[in-house]
Amino acid sequence: MSTHQNVQIHGRLIARNALLNALVQVATMLAALVFLPTIVRGLGPDRFGLITIVWVLVSYASVLDLGLTRALTKFAADALGTGETRSVRGLIRTAVAGQVVLGLIGAAALLALTPILVRDILRVPAPLAGEAGATLRVLALGIPVILVSGSLRGALEATQRFDLVNAVRFPGGLSLILIPAAGVALGLNLPAMVAGLLAVRLILMLVMAVMLAGLIPAVPSLSGGRRGLKDLLAYGGWVTVSSVIDPILGYLDRFIIARLLTVAAVGYYAAPFEIVARLLIIPASLTSTLFPAFSTMIRRGEGDRFRSAFTAAVRYLMLAVGVAAAVLIAYGRAFLHLWLGPDFARQSGWVIQILALGTFVNSLAYIPYALMHALGRPDLTAKFHMIELPIHLLFLWTLVGAWGITGAAVAWATRVAIDALLLFIAASRHGAISPRWVLAGEASRAWRFLMVLAGLLLASSALTAPLWLHGFMVAGLLALAAVYVWRVLFEDADRARIVELMRSVRVPAGAAG
Repeated sequence: MSTHQNVQIHGRLIARNALLNALVQVATMLAALVFLPTIVRGLGPDRFGLITIVWVLVSYASVLDLGLTRALTKFAADALGTGETRSVRGLIRTAVAGQVVLGLIGAAALLALTPILVRDILRVPAPLAGEAGATLRVLALGIPVILVSGSLRGALEATQRFDLVNAVRFPGGLSLILIPAAGVALGLNLPAMVAGLLAVRLILMLVMAVMLAGLIPAVPSLSGGRRGLKDLLAYGGWVTVSSVIDPILGYLDRFIIARLLTVAAVGYYAAPFEIVARLLIIPASLTSTLFPAFSTMIRRGEGDRFRSAFTAAVRYLMLAVGVAAAVLIAYGRAFLHLWLGPDFARQSGWVIQILALGTFVNSLAYIPYALMHALGRPDLTAKFHMIELPIHLLFLWTLVGAWGITGAAVAWATRVAIDALLLFIAASRHGAISPRWVLAGEASRAWRFLMVLAGLLLASSALTAPLWLHGFMVAGLLALAAVYVWRVLFEDADRARIVELMRSVRVPAGAAG
């Protein structure tokens, strides 16, 4: 009998998993900050450009999986939550078989397109063309490994064992930085570095297979079969639509700015965007564990519990992301001046403030997005993206033409606000989530707190004072805010949950026991 037949989903488990996800992402980001200068100097502009393309292809290879990974997480969480473990291995095998086929197709496509990519699209300099072609061919051979690894990780997420998920994700993320850094030190060429990256991926894929073999009992025959593949593809098809459109929505503004303004304007826009985008580590870490948890609770018919988890997650995100966004709204210009100089502060001051507000709204939308996928309605989120794309294009073209990069920020913030509204309406209709739970009660106190804090931060930023004094004022306001949240906004259950969370991270315990 599997230890996951009786998975217990509770607040401490969700919070612990989310914290583990966030810690791994932050640690990987810090490693990039430390080793990136070495990689850039060692490789030079052209070869560094090629390795960044490899990073992008590795990160976005999941688009090729037709949503099978997301679908597997959902259906495996459903089955494990109700003790139907006999079907789980069949689902995993079906998904893996599909990923192998898709990976081979993707590998063949990349191999065929390599000469065109090197010569016509990337315009690689002639002295580097041979190395670039070899690099892409080595990467092509690893596409099946990347896709299969994604599905195995999705199955692990369904078991709520995010301690194991992150034990694999951490070295995988670090390898993207450490192997090129080591390659620079050892004088390796790019194909050898990519081969090293894929070797790490292969080892981690085998580790995940062993982990799953121990977590999920073997069955005498392959269950799932054709019906399993049909269900996975039906669900995953809509996920794929979102996976294709979402990056377009995220990066369309750069191309419109370059077309209507200048390439330099793209830099003035992208720099503050990359700063505020780091705030999304928090909701991304939370919803990656909420998605399988929601699926399990919904399958069990635990409506009150998933609604309680939904509103608690929204409230915690309001506080965590809202405080950080308030600081950026008040002191974003000063930060740009300190980090990138007065020219960026002048050109991008309004941009960082508008994007910070939009990112706060966008972070809240992660929760209903995860809920709709858990409810088996990825079609709705995909349709929302399809509706938003032409609207966003029209807004961008009009507002960039009128207000420059500030208009691009307004267009982006408007688009994510529309997306959040649509998602919360869908959560209300399909998940019986009352809008009052998000706008009233404990949440209303959090809204009022954030508005007061933002007002105080804006007032302090308007004062003429030395930099050190502004830093002292911000630190003091944040300290007072932390005390207020802990003593007033948090209830006894919240405080007890956080204390337990800290203990569980120091001494990890099995997620499902």
